[in-house]
This record gives sequence, structure tokens and C-alpha cells, in this order.
Amino acid sequence: MVHVQTQRFYEKYTGAPHEVTVTFGHVSIVSHGWYDVRVDGEFWSNHDSKAQAFEEVVDIIKTNGWSPICPV
Repeated sequence: MVHVQTQRFYEKYTGAPHEVTVTFGHVSIVSHGWYDVRVDGEFWSNHDSKAQAFEEVVDIIKTNGWSPICPV
């Protein structure tokens, strides 16, 4: 796995941190590779393209109401 990006986000009212990580899986003869999205080290989803992975990150942030700036 190749590390693509890790970002830390915070809950708006408590300031509790969360890390969202995107990694790229290896390319082989039968597969062109994939992007894994992990939240706090736990597998969340995988995608065929980098754009889809980053759209998933945006959805995670919006759904949970997280902020890139610690409010506390």
C-alpha cells in the first residue's frame, strides 16, 4: 500500500480528533489498483479512482459534521 494522504478532522463541539487516510493498493496483472479510505485506522471503503476516494472523504466530513480546524 502506498500512502496518498492523511488529514485530521475535529468534532465541532467536543474537539475530538479523527484521522481520515487514503492509500493506494498495488497494481497487478488482474487488477489496476484501488484506493482505500480509512477512518481512525478502521477500513471504511475502497474505490477505483482517486477522485472517488476523495469524494468519499468529503461525504464522511459532511455526514459527521467534522471541521479541519479544532474549535476548542
